[in-house]
This record gives sequence, C-alpha cells and structure tokens, in this order.
Amino acid sequence: MNISKEKLNKLSKQESDATCKKIKEKGWINKGLTPHATPIEKAKYEVCQNILRYKRENNLNEKELTQKIKIKPSKLDYLLFCHIEHFTLDELVLYASELFSPFQIGIIEAKSKIEKVQPTFSH
Repeated sequence: MNISKEKLNKLSKQESDATCKKIKEKGWINKGLTPHATPIEKAKYEVCQNILRYKRENNLNEKELTQKIKIKPSKLDYLLFCHIEHFTLDELVLYASELFSPFQIGIIEAKSKIEKVQPTFSH
C-alpha cells in the first residue's frame, strides 16, 4: 500500500478528530495503574501498552487494528484507553498474539523499595 505523506497526514488528522470527538462524547480518559495495582492488573496494563505501542509505531488506524487483532469494535475503545477492567489477561494475550508472534510473557521479580542496610560496628 503506497500512501502519500499528505494523504497519511490527512487520514491521521481525521482519525484524531474522530477520537477527540469520541472522548468528549463519552467522557473517556486514559487510565493508568493505581499505586496498589495487583500483579494481574500490572500484566494486563503492560500487554495493553504493548498493543498500543505497536499501533502507534506501525501507523495503524482503529479499523486496521480492529481487523489485525480480531477484537470486537465495541471493545476497541476500552483497549485504546487502557480500561483493563473490561478484559481478562487471557483475552489481552490473545490480541497481542495477533501482533507479536512468537512472543512470551515472563515474571520479573520486583526490587524491594526498602533496601536492607547492614549495620556497621566499630570497636
């Protein structure tokens, strides 16, 4: 598909305008994680962010993303605004597997915020 830069900018502007209109109409906000998010919530958020990064880096519009990950159009807005409570982790992994194949999910041990300090003694 060979699209001129001008046409791509026009399409991006139209999509941006449509997204802004949708945000205003529905009161959508982009959700982040709470400070006390569970490991499942963190994993879901991370998968969601990776899908959105793929969309941005590959200049996909909403229709193209919908088709590529095989998501119901009614659920797309929840994904675009990281409303992870509307998805199971399994569901998000299935969507991601349509974009990243092969890929893997791992567990990384979080570093403690409190470091242990060894007492020093002098004689």
